[in-house]
Order: sequence, then structure tokens, then C-alpha cells
Amino acid sequence: MADEKHNLITWLGFTTEPDFSKARLLGHAIGYGFVTLYLCVFVLLVSGLMWTITHVPDIIDDVIYATDPTEARWLLASLAALTAVTSAAVALPFTILKTIYNRRQTEVAEQSHITDQINKAVENLGATRQVGDRLEPNIEVRMGGLLALEHIAQTHPAEHIRIIDIICAYLVENSQSFVKSHVEMDEHGVPTAKFPIAARQDLKTVLRILSVRSADQISMENKRLYRIDLRELDLRGLLIEGVCFIECDLTRARFCGAKLDVAQFHNSYLNYCNFDFCSLSHVEFSSSPMSYASFISANFYQTSFDAGGSAFFPRLRGIKCDGAWFDHMDLPAFVSVDDLQKTIGGPSVKGLPTGAKVPDHWPDPGDFEELIQCVRQWREENGFDRASFTG
Repeated sequence: MADEKHNLITWLGFTTEPDFSKARLLGHAIGYGFVTLYLCVFVLLVSGLMWTITHVPDIIDDVIYATDPTEARWLLASLAALTAVTSAAVALPFTILKTIYNRRQTEVAEQSHITDQINKAVENLGATRQVGDRLEPNIEVRMGGLLALEHIAQTHPAEHIRIIDIICAYLVENSQSFVKSHVEMDEHGVPTAKFPIAARQDLKTVLRILSVRSADQISMENKRLYRIDLRELDLRGLLIEGVCFIECDLTRARFCGAKLDVAQFHNSYLNYCNFDFCSLSHVEFSSSPMSYASFISANFYQTSFDAGGSAFFPRLRGIKCDGAWFDHMDLPAFVSVDDLQKTIGGPSVKGLPTGAKVPDHWPDPGDFEELIQCVRQWREENGFDRASFTG
């Protein structure tokens, strides 16, 4: 990674944090081998020391009556070395236990420090400021809290899921309040503005954090059978292009009137999602259950769905696509022959249902602006525009 910090250890090709979760059998074998070797050496040292103690008188006589001073010094040095090595062998288990204890204390202190950092960051997520006679979110402080949480998740992978839970709860809660106060709706909950508005900066930051999750982070989520919880997410009428919703639970999420161009929905739950009047250009829907989702009057351009699906396949049942516009793409498998009469497309659309013909009302203009006018006129005449929408 470009932002990864390096030091001498990593420069030499070693990692400062080995992954001890791998090759556990090898680790056990090394551990048992070390214990066996230690016991053998310990028995030999103790036996040697005991033999030396029982022969102290003989050793003293040898030292006193030695004719060569070098021989006497060697005997004394051997006795001292044997005693020192035996003492070290006796102290080794206690040293190891002390090291383990100190390591655990360090881990507890580190975990406490991480928890404090998370708590401080979470406190910033609720920051407000006085503007006139009302309180408003302090976006700068909240942004600092979100970025701090992102940094903790990157530097401490074990905290990734806990932090994702926090920022997702923040996104769901604040998206609902932001849309309610900033997006004008009709009586059916459909945004009335012609063009979507930009999402608040803190909401965009959370969406970015979710979109740039690494392969290792996603793999960790899969191993723990974890799925990002974004149920009831409300992004109606917002400009949120390029977001990657990967491995998310978006059940009953509301995107009505949003501009979702270049978004990705991979292996996410989209059941009962509302995509009415959405712009879905270059969007990828792959391996995502979307039963009873609604795409009323949505605009599809080069949008891709799973190939080889079936309108009767359970994850594609009950999908509404009345008034939808398809262009330069393969027709989704959930569009039936009857649905064709309630949709609009052009000659660039492929993969019509077996036996179906291109409906007569599908235009074949050469100019893109003319095509847009045809789509708008057809929707107005058939009650598929926002003004005629009845839910």
C-alpha cells in the first residue's frame, strides 16, 4: 500500500507483526520440540551439577594438589560455568512466564488505549454547534471523528467490524434526518426536485469508507459471517455516484430519485429496495437478491445484471419496473414479456424474453436528445412520470 509505513525490519523483508494464525500445527510441533529439548538439557545440567556436588572433596583435592596451575583454574572455571548454566536453566521457565505476563499487561493497556480512542472519536460524531436559535451538526468535528475511526480500523484490523457497526449506524440515522430536512417530497415520499442534491460531507465520508474496504477487511467479514447492516438506509434525492455497496444488507433501503451512476451492488441484499426514478448508469448488480425491489421509471444505461437469471428465480421475484428506460444493455432477466409493454427502450437493448418482439412504442431515433424527449413524452402520456406517480 502506498501509505504503509516502513522501517528497517520491513525493508529487510520481515514483517513486524507475524500472522500466527497460520501453520498452527507447525507452531505446536516447534513448541513441543522446544519443551522436550529444554527438559533434556535441564536433566543433563542438574545431573552434572549433582555429580559435581557429590565429588566436591575430590575436586578440592585436585585443585589443591594440582601440579599445573592451569589445570586448577580450569576445574574452578568448569564448576562456576556449570553452576551458572544450571541456574539459568532453572530460571528460564520463570523468565518465560514473566515475559508472557508482561505481554498480556501490554495487550490490556493497548486495548484500553484503543477503546479510549474509539470512545473519543464516537463522542465527536454527535458534535453540534449553535447557529442562531438552533443547533446544527458540527460537520468538521464529526468528520474528524469519522476519519479517526477509519484510521483505527486500518491500523488495528481486529477493530474493523466494531468500527463498521458504529459508522453504519451513524449513516443510517443521519441519512434519514438529513433527507427529511433537506429533500422536498410529495405525499408519496418521492423527491420533487428535478435534480438530486449533494449529500452532506460526513455522509459522503462514511460512504467512501465503506467503498474502499480492502480485500483483507472483506475477507475478515466473510470469515465471521458478518454483513454490513444498512437496512432502512435513506438516500432519496441525493447525488451519490461511484459508491460500492459490497456485502451489505440494504433491505428496505430507499434510493428513490437518487443519482447512483457508476455504483456497485455486489452480493448485497436488495430485497424491498426502492430505486424508483433513479439514474442507474453504468451500475453493476451482481449476485444480489432483490426480490420485491422497485425500479419504477428508473433510467438504466449500460447497467449490468447477472447473466443467465430467470424471472421466476426466487431472488428476482416481485420486481417492479413500470416506466423503466433501458438503453445500451442486456435486458434484465426479471423483465417479462408483459413488462415490455410498460417499459421503454431502443434498438441497443439486447436479450429480450424468448418469443418477444420489440414493442411498437420503443423509439428508434438517431439523436440522443431526441431519444430523451421521446422517453419523457411517453412517460407523461402513460402516467409514469413523477407528477402522476401514486405509489
